[in-house]
Amino acid sequence: MSTEYQVIRQRLERLYSELVEAEKLLHPAITKLRTILGEFLGVEVPAAAPPPAPPPERPSLAIPELARPPPTVARKKTAEELLEEILAVLKEGVKPARYTVHKFIVAPQPITYEGNAHDLGEDYDAVILVPTIDAQIEVDRNVDVSTPVVKAWTSLNLDNMKVRRIFYKGVTPNLQGSMNIWAFKY
Repeated sequence: MSTEYQVIRQRLERLYSELVEAEKLLHPAITKLRTILGEFLGVEVPAAAPPPAPPPERPSLAIPELARPPPTVARKKTAEELLEEILAVLKEGVKPARYTVHKFIVAPQPITYEGNAHDLGEDYDAVILVPTIDAQIEVDRNVDVSTPVVKAWTSLNLDNMKVRRIFYKGVTPNLQGSMNIWAFKY
């Protein structure tokens, strides 16, 4: 599997998981807010669509000692309580994972056709790399002929992977550029 395909797949998987998390956080808040505003304005709230039919139950063994008690029914919150909850969520907003350390540097060794490397000094959880010229970039290993090219001024986002050393090599002889590096620890 090519490195370029893996990088694209990682980006798409990260985008998908971020969208799923945002949907989980926002959907209930938006529904509650619409319901409360509808009640306040006297607008008839459309009936919720019936939940999909559960899949047919498979026969299973019931062990009386392990049977769970029926779930307790929670008290229905008042419109004011729900509105306060929604406003608290909206006030906080959707926040991505917070980083504890942020480091921005321009690598002291230029991007050259011969290749260079930069050691961050310790492992980081996420790194954004932006070369100023077309370059091949690898993490924690040397660049080889199969390494894909990252175009000039294009960001290469590496998330959820430990990064310490960055190896880079220009693709055009006699041309030098800089490697911009943003590193984050969560």
